[in-house]
Amino acid sequence: MTKRIYTVGEVAKILSVARMTVHKMIREKTLRAFSTPGGHKRILGKDVQGFLEKSRMPLPAFLEGARRHILIAGDDAVALRRMSEALSSIEDVEIRTTSLGMKAGIAAASLQPILIIVDIPDTDRLSMDFVPALRTDPNLQQTPILAVLPAGTASGKNLRKFGVHGIFSKPLEPEPFRNVVLQILSGA
Repeated sequence: MTKRIYTVGEVAKILSVARMTVHKMIREKTLRAFSTPGGHKRILGKDVQGFLEKSRMPLPAFLEGARRHILIAGDDAVALRRMSEALSSIEDVEIRTTSLGMKAGIAAASLQPILIIVDIPDTDRLSMDFVPALRTDPNLQQTPILAVLPAGTASGKNLRKFGVHGIFSKPLEPEPFRNVVLQILSGA
């Protein structure tokens, strides 16, 4: 988190509400705050973040601050869960999963992940759609991408020209998969 203490006006902008609404939330103890010696209200960044999370509102990137994300995109829910579980022990990293397509692009743009993992059975779909679309976002051009593909699928050379940094072949074994991810992250 880049800023630790916010004014009522700043919180109102973050929440897209009026200042009076923030004052009401403080009075009703929906949002924690403290008073300065001059009687002005201040809100800790962690309380703003907690309120947003509790309300299921998206966190602005500047509030996520120290959080680092790995985004796993794919259409196979079982594979997404297995990959997420394999990476859950990595410290200081939050794992997020999403389906491919527009949802993945939106998630990548908002999270600014340190790694994007794409589980996709068809390399043509990977090369034609998802990776080039991600690379149009200047903030994602340098983000490492790991492709998880069925064994015996296209060569790495073909995928690398579309911006893929690494390739992992299925079947998905948790420990080798985690090691590949850690190796990519150590270079990031």
